[in-house]
Amino acid sequence: MEDLNRLFRPDSSFRAFVAGLFLVIEGSFHHSEVFAQAMAKARENMQVRNQIGGPLKAAWLIFGNLNVNGSSGSANLSIPIAGSRRKGVIHVVAVKSAGTWRFKRLLVHVEEQTEGIDLLAAEPASTQEF
Repeated sequence: MEDLNRLFRPDSSFRAFVAGLFLVIEGSFHHSEVFAQAMAKARENMQVRNQIGGPLKAAWLIFGNLNVNGSSGSANLSIPIAGSRRKGVIHVVAVKSAGTWRFKRLLVHVEEQTEGIDLLAAEPASTQEF
């Protein structure tokens, strides 16, 4: 029985490896172009500023997928955010082609609100690229 307990109880080096892997993955989200662009769009939006308050900051834990291969890629992210008034989540769906990210969806859901804030709705299509 003691051998089974040892087998299923991770040692400190395994826990350190998992924690390091987690930090690398989360850091890659936070340092990505698409993350920076989504945060900039949210910070620029008057509705987001009014409902969430400033300064707008992203939480450390981001959920989703980010795939980048040179000048192409895709992102499907949920970025938890908070300001002085409320919390929310930025939902991002984007595709990178020829080095340019194009947002397919950029929506902020604010806690205690039923309607999301579409960050792409008020923009002409030509300005939705970064």
